[in-house]
Amino acid sequence: MEREGVVTTALGSKYINKLCKHFTHRVTAEWGEDKGTVFFDMGVCVMTATEDLLSVVCTAETASELDEILDTMKRHFDRFAVKDQLVLNWL
Repeated sequence: MEREGVVTTALGSKYINKLCKHFTHRVTAEWGEDKGTVFFDMGVCVMTATEDLLSVVCTAETASELDEILDTMKRHFDRFAVKDQLVLNWL
């Protein structure tokens, strides 16, 4: 199962860095300037930044596992991005 979220922002790389660094305290994460991957126990989340868009694609085996990843990513992103008034919206 897979679901994508998007944020219209030129700050995508900043948030990839911030989120991946944050999640390394509990799970494995790998990131570069324009792409980051967080490896949760229940699935994977891949973030990709372009000039004006941050794409967040989460994948899991079951709907409940996917929901857990989506909730975790949204809560953390929205909390980190409050200063920039950005919100992660799932498609």
